[in-house]
Amino acid sequence: MAARTPDIARIRDSALARRSPLYRWLLANHQKFAAVIDKADGLFRWQDIAAGFAAEGLTDTNGNPPSAATAKATWERVTKAIESRKLRKKKQIGHPRPPAAGIVQPVPSSFQTSAPPRRTSYEFKLASLKKHPAEEKP
Repeated sequence: MAARTPDIARIRDSALARRSPLYRWLLANHQKFAAVIDKADGLFRWQDIAAGFAAEGLTDTNGNPPSAATAKATWERVTKAIESRKLRKKKQIGHPRPPAAGIVQPVPSSFQTSAPPRRTSYEFKLASLKKHPAEEKP
């Protein structure tokens, strides 16, 4: 019996099942919609955008046409999710995980000092005591 290949689209849909159709559409079309928002340069109303979403059949979580507040909040949630995903990827790529506690890493040679070698053998001699200057005869 051959192993079945998982259907990526079905897995993605089940992972996003709790999200509204509006959220899923904005997630899938984030770059295109962001370009529309940027091009409008703040000269748009979320009421008009919500009406456009409703005309396309996009709904909120309860299956109702999205309100202006719902459309704006959903857009902000999707944007935040995408930004945090990018940040996670950047952290994974840019900075490797630190070593586990208790593991000592070797010091790179560029940080080592060029101190002279330590003396390991010593020569000992008996000391002779000197007389105190007051005890010496003139």
